[in-house]
Amino acid sequence: MAAPVLVYFEKDRNVRELARIGELLDAKGIAWKGLDVAGDEAALNFVMLKARCENDELPVVFVADTAVGGYQALVDADVSGELARLVGGP
Repeated sequence: MAAPVLVYFEKDRNVRELARIGELLDAKGIAWKGLDVAGDEAALNFVMLKARCENDELPVVFVADTAVGGYQALVDADVSGELARLVGGP
């Protein structure tokens, strides 16, 4: 079974990067869910702590409880094979 892929984002911030992340995941056939953390301080703090980022660096991709990072980190993980390893699946 594939690990859940979650993309944490904040409302209208970095919309183009969120779209690029979605396009890459869709192209790879990876199911993902976007979670808007706007107004949710606890979720935002969790994401920033776990991903070691600032709120202006969202969106951030997580595979299960592993923070992959933003778009460029996702591309790097895809190229290296790390994304496929993290997601697993059938």
